[in-house]
Amino acid sequence: FYAPWCPHCKKVIPHFTAAADAFKDDRKIACAAVDCVKDKNQDLCQQEAVKGYPTFHYYHYGKFTEKYD
Repeated sequence: FYAPWCPHCKKVIPHFTAAADAFKDDRKIACAAVDCVKDKNQDLCQQEAVKGYPTFHYYHYGKFTEKYD
């Protein structure tokens, strides 16, 4: 979860992109980025209790396991 204006998010983009690219062929791992500034994503960001940016959520078989922010 990120905001385009966030300086910390801008710093992590190359690392996140590299990780997503490294796992792109692994069907067990999915990487996604959610822009919490966009109106269409605000409900999801509230539901996931995103308080700061960037925030990383880890899921195992669709169940939330860990948060890093």
